[in-house]
Parts: sequence; C-alpha cells; structure tokens
Amino acid sequence: MKHVLRVAIPVFTLLVAGSAWIAPLKANELAALNLTLRQTYTKTATPYGDIYTQYMDAFTPTTVNCPQKNNCMVQVQFSVLTEGLPGYDEVVSAVQIDGQFANPSPGGLVVLRGVYNADGDDAPLATTFTWVQVVAPGKHVVTVQLRAGQWKFNLRERTLVIQVYN
Repeated sequence: MKHVLRVAIPVFTLLVAGSAWIAPLKANELAALNLTLRQTYTKTATPYGDIYTQYMDAFTPTTVNCPQKNNCMVQVQFSVLTEGLPGYDEVVSAVQIDGQFANPSPGGLVVLRGVYNADGDDAPLATTFTWVQVVAPGKHVVTVQLRAGQWKFNLRERTLVIQVYN
C-alpha cells in the first residue's frame, strides 16, 4: 500500500530511500512520496499516577526494524489523556530514537499547556502528536517520555502507534 505523508520538519532535508524522496514543498513542510508501510507497532497503557518534573517513560521502549537496504521513515504517534495539570503548568513530551531526539524540533520536545474548565478545576486534557525521523536500515529503539514543566499531573490512558515506511 502506497502512502503520501506530509510532515513539518526542518527544510533543506533531502533523503533518497529506494523510490522515496523527501524534498521541500515550501517553508517548514516536506513531503515523503511513494513510501510503503512496512511495519506497525501498537501499544496502549492504563493510568499510571502522578508525573513530576523528571522524565519518565510513557511506555516500555519499543524496538523497530527498518527491513530494507535503504533508509526508512519512522512515524511515532502518541496519544495521551492527562488530568490535574494546572493552567500555569505544562506537559513536556519527547520521542527518542536510539537515544537521539526525533523531529519536529531540534530538541525533539513538544510542550502542552494546562487548561482550566469553567469551574476553575483542572480539566482533563487529551492530545495526540506525531514525530517523524529518518533512520538507517536495522533495529532501532523508540522511547516516548513525559514530564511536568513545573509541578505535576496525573498520567491517564495513552496509546502509541509506530509505523515504519520505506
């Protein structure tokens, strides 16, 4: 099955991976054309409890495989439900592949702000984000981590989907 995937990662990136070619479409947008989905890894987890300002794994590390001679694109989609996050605080999440932060930013971090509901109580927050990284052939370890920015939050249900294309 062929997929067309558009992702926001830094411009001026060029990848030749078999029939795949990533080239700038416009500022801050790249297209990965004619990639074939090779493998999908899925995990889900039940509520954990309070998360403080130290990073912790949202899931056990996942080993993925780039099965061909050419580079692969790894897409990591993470969905999470949090509770008890004050409006002034934030959830910081990061994906590492082989110990290196994955795109979308040089630090690989995505920051989610807390919210209050109309009653002033901390409202549950559900969110999904996707990271994309090009990897060489072979096995790679993917880790999803979370921490609170200033105080704490309650980590609830979460889902992880990792797809490998080339």
